[in-house]
Amino acid sequence: MSKIVLILGGGPNVGLNIARVFSSKGSYKTVIVSRNPKEELVKATDLSLQADFTDPRSIKRIFDEVKQKLGVPDVVVYNVAALTVTPDPLSVPLEKFNKDGYRFYWADERTAEGGPKGNAIDGEAHGEFYYELATSEVPLTWDATFVAGKGYVDFNGKLE
Repeated sequence: MSKIVLILGGGPNVGLNIARVFSSKGSYKTVIVSRNPKEELVKATDLSLQADFTDPRSIKRIFDEVKQKLGVPDVVVYNVAALTVTPDPLSVPLEKFNKDGYRFYWADERTAEGGPKGNAIDGEAHGEFYYELATSEVPLTWDATFVAGKGYVDFNGKLE
């Protein structure tokens, strides 16, 4: 039985390429959710849904629809292009999530030297890295840095 990856935020670069990579591996059904689903996204996934994530009620509806049509997602990628600053995003102890087997990552694409990629991010590299995170037997550090073509790279705190 196929696993399910749910990608919240489907743009033409990172979101689309995450869907393509997971789909190409053959063991995942892909669901992508975007504000305005484009034909390219629809063709690249098993299920394409529309939602505006500025409305918090859309999240429950999306999960309910995915569960009804395909099943419960095994991997959820939050790729929404928005930033909501909270007073303390780490207020829930990580141990609460670890005991249930959840993993949370901040995936950060870098140059080979450890410099920031800025707006020059590689969508396909993001797709490959998210697949690596989802299928790795050993969880990586939460602030996982990677380089296109290499995957995870530990820069030992020496980032530009």
